[in-house]
Amino acid sequence: MAVYANSFGFREPYQVLVDPTIIQDSMKYKMDLIIMLERTLQGKAKPMITQCCIRHLYATDNQPLINLAKTFERRRCNHSISDDPLSSLECMLSVVIPSEDAPIPNKHRYVVATDDQDMREKFREYPGVPGIHIVRSVMVLDQISDATSRWRENQEKGKLRSGLKDKPASKKRKRDEDDDEEMKDGDGSGSESDDQSTSGAPEKRELAAKEALKKKKIYGKQKQPNPLSVMRKKKKPPTKVPAKTSKEGAGGEQSKTKRKRKRTHANSGSATGDTKDVSRDTAAQTEI
Repeated sequence: MAVYANSFGFREPYQVLVDPTIIQDSMKYKMDLIIMLERTLQGKAKPMITQCCIRHLYATDNQPLINLAKTFERRRCNHSISDDPLSSLECMLSVVIPSEDAPIPNKHRYVVATDDQDMREKFREYPGVPGIHIVRSVMVLDQISDATSRWRENQEKGKLRSGLKDKPASKKRKRDEDDDEEMKDGDGSGSESDDQSTSGAPEKRELAAKEALKKKKIYGKQKQPNPLSVMRKKKKPPTKVPAKTSKEGAGGEQSKTKRKRKRTHANSGSATGDTKDVSRDTAAQTEI
């Protein structure tokens, strides 16, 4: 029903035009006709019946069917009561489609509920007429007919063509309008204004092209990660520097640890000679 609502303007409560066949089948399968119609259409429904159709039910002498039909809203078909009633197909067709030349055939937006196969095929020839029927105690909404789908396509093409016609044939670009304004702003001499406009137009175009390049987004550029989401690098422990033994730099500063150098005395030879003489004297005394 969304298709009919968008294309043909159907709205709730849906006006459902019923015929005697679907009323008989609903009684046969013990179905609540109003509840099943609302469930099938997924919205509120207002069942209606024509004067000729209810006269056909009077001829059956089935009181439960007549009582059920009386609860529905009566749709006047303007057919003479004195004569014999028209068939259900002729009566409902005159109500749903009063004139075939109308821009919208189903002007009052009726939903046709019938189990008559001939009636169903007849209404499928016209666009914008949804149908309902019962199949094995299940109420079903008919698929969209070919006439309805063709009518929708033609309407969409017509909207497209009308939009193209309404659009102006030629539109001046903003750049051309700026050039025209510069031409008008001259001091009256045509040659000077022409020279200014011709010289200024390329410069403006270059500036506009540069600004467009600046504004244009560069896709695929590698982005830097979020600094708050990146782990910090761990600091390495400081390494011990060994003590230097040599002098540092050009200042001549000595290292803290100095080597002790041994000094040789000049009288080291005389001292050794004296010790040798003393040892000889002591050895001689011991022998005595």
